[in-house]
Amino acid sequence: MALNFDTTRAPMLTSEFVNLVRAVEAARPSDESHWLEWKSHLDLASAEGKASVARSIVGLSNRMPDKAATHCEGRGYLVIGAEPGTIRGIGELDPSVLEARLRTYLGGDGPRWQPHWVELDDRTVLVVEVAAPKAGDVVFHIHKEGPGVVDGSIFVRRGAATVPPSSSELHDLFTRAAAAPALTGVRLLLAEPDHLPPIDFSDEAIEEWLGQTWRACMSSLRPDEAHESVRRMFDTLGSATSLIYTTEPEERAPEEYTAEVDAYIEACRGRIPSVLREAAGERLTPTQFVLNNDTDENYPEVEVRLHIEGAVEAVSDRRRPANVGRLPSRPRPYGPRQVSRFGTPYAGLTGIINSPASFGAWVSPARTGSTGPSVRIENGGSVTLTFSPVDIRPWQRNVPLATAVLLAHMPPGATARGTWEATSTGVRGIAHGDLQVPITGQPWSVADALSEDQQEGVKHGGS
Repeated sequence: MALNFDTTRAPMLTSEFVNLVRAVEAARPSDESHWLEWKSHLDLASAEGKASVARSIVGLSNRMPDKAATHCEGRGYLVIGAEPGTIRGIGELDPSVLEARLRTYLGGDGPRWQPHWVELDDRTVLVVEVAAPKAGDVVFHIHKEGPGVVDGSIFVRRGAATVPPSSSELHDLFTRAAAAPALTGVRLLLAEPDHLPPIDFSDEAIEEWLGQTWRACMSSLRPDEAHESVRRMFDTLGSATSLIYTTEPEERAPEEYTAEVDAYIEACRGRIPSVLREAAGERLTPTQFVLNNDTDENYPEVEVRLHIEGAVEAVSDRRRPANVGRLPSRPRPYGPRQVSRFGTPYAGLTGIINSPASFGAWVSPARTGSTGPSVRIENGGSVTLTFSPVDIRPWQRNVPLATAVLLAHMPPGATARGTWEATSTGVRGIAHGDLQVPITGQPWSVADALSEDQQEGVKHGGS
């Protein structure tokens, strides 16, 4: 049977190292492998003991990265003081003493390793953890002559044995040394916002808005009591306003005005889809993605490609004033209008009566321009974002990518799911991962997106 130990991740906790030693105790002699070696006892003060441990560390360090990655995140382990059927233990040393004893054989720039002293059954077992090999690693070798080794000796891990390399294994090691390091340890994160609002730009919602707008326009043909009360108020103030404005009668027939409204509605129907997305790009919070580098590698020109499945699209983050390229101007309301005696037309009483309730949002504030990174957007049933490359220094956090506005045509409580991959011009390989964004809050509707356009139409409608 196989070794009874979880190799899908590297051990980190004390209990996990105890489990590793227990697995060695319960193992068969044939269970040693390319990532695990054990020795029942060694005198770490003797030349034989130091040379033996150094030989094993060099062998584990000279593995190929792709094969090493199949167990314990690429790390290798030498267990000293345990073997199948028994835990003999070993005398514990101060880590600095052990490091000094092995440095003469491994060199100051040799393999990376660290000791773990594991206590169990009143005995101490040493587990030497060897760092995962990676592309670009040098060919590690022995730096000092000793029992079973000479200065310059190279060892590899061949199955369960630590042996000198064959010609093909030596070729692989030099190829590893010449290769660029793999792109690892890069993560794409959602910085803000931490969720997306649901978007309702459905055909039904558009038709509902068009119907409400048509009825609002046509209401000037059917003045109600509210119109009359406002009209009486202006009649009372007529003597004052007559100094500035004069009233002109309506010249259009009701049928002509109705035809204007119908034409306006049809023009809106054709332009609404693009205008909705422009409005979203101006008024919704842009989505900010960032990159983290969890390694000590320097990655130049990292390009990220993010694909989000489902009913999600993206629009450019339009950092400019609102009300540019909006819907057609709404027809001037039906009825008499007041014209300035100085030549400036005034929408008149019916224009005031039929304008939206909020007068202060005709123009939204402009956003500050950005000359930062860019993003290529590919919509089509789902969305793919390709961000312009950025450089990432070792251990750098929160490197911003270009912003875009994501539109989730999904119900509240849903989740937008994406996958991403990253490449770099300076290293080989592809980093990849998953991303999830919750959809929460009140739906952002057609009326929300077009509220300013309605007001713009009233502001400039009519001549």
